[in-house]
This record gives sequence, structure tokens and C-alpha cells, in this order.
Amino acid sequence: RSDEEKVKAIMEFPPLKEKQHIQQFLGCTNFLRWYLPPAYGYVAKRLGEYQKGVLPFPPAGLGPGDTDGDKAVRAIKLMAKHSIELAVLDEAAAISGERPLEQVADCCGFALGGTALQMKPDLTGFNVLVTHSKGLLPAQQAWPPLTLEGYAQLEVRRAVKKALGPIQIGRAHV
Repeated sequence: RSDEEKVKAIMEFPPLKEKQHIQQFLGCTNFLRWYLPPAYGYVAKRLGEYQKGVLPFPPAGLGPGDTDGDKAVRAIKLMAKHSIELAVLDEAAAISGERPLEQVADCCGFALGGTALQMKPDLTGFNVLVTHSKGLLPAQQAWPPLTLEGYAQLEVRRAVKKALGPIQIGRAHV
């Protein structure tokens, strides 16, 4: 779970006016990287131009203006704000069927990923319990698509079992 205090600290980070400020900002956001979308790397790279001295810092610093650097800082702040917050499994509700569990997995041919989810108490959405992703070996990339999809489900299930332990629903272990 991302720490709400750290996310708040990122959102309130002052404008970046020198190389060290960018390093501090990216260091502060790096703990969230696991939960951020792939665009984080691209946006963080945009700040690298300021770190290298290729682009001059705006007088007000990076963040409040309309330059690409300002937009990059704001984008990272928004990514941090909307990062995935992992929820805690409500085992009793899962066993009784009040809040069902779901697993979603997919494989694109060079990597796989998936999540374990539990319905929210009002059944209008899902809480994320576990996320998992993994690259495929060259030999695995040659597998047929149906085999890759099954492998993705299996790998995500293994990650869920490792993170949450076996969950007993009725008489069966899941």
C-alpha cells in the first residue's frame, strides 16, 4: 500500500529550482514506482534534460509553469496521487460470498501481468489485493497464445498464494 503521508508530501513538493531538487523529487517518488504506470519512466526522463544542464530552469522553478518540465513534474505528482492502494483481504466476506474474489491476468507475448481483486462492500467496484508482473523468457515467448494466457493465470495465482496464503472458500482451497 502506498503511504498517504508520502503521497501528500509529493503533492506538496515545492518547485524544483536546481539539479539537487530534481534528484530529491525523483528519489521521493521512486518508492511508488512499482504502483505507477509505465509513463513514469518517460516523464522522469524529461526531467533528466534539466539534470544534465541541457535545459535551463525556469525562474519560478519546475512545477507551476507551462513548460514540458513543469508538465512532467505535475504529471508525476498526479501519478503518485492516483497510485494503486492495495487493500486488505476481507476473508470472512469472501468465504460467505458477500464480497467475491476475482483474478484478472493477461499475457502480451513478452510479459504477463495480473491482479487479485475483491468486490467493494457496496459491490460497485473492486479493491486491488495483489498485483504481479513478469517478463517471459525467449523460449516462453514462442508458446502459442492460449498457452501464454493459461501461464499468465497460473503465475498470477502463484503470486496471490504467496502474498495472501491459501484461502478456504467453502470446502475447497483456492
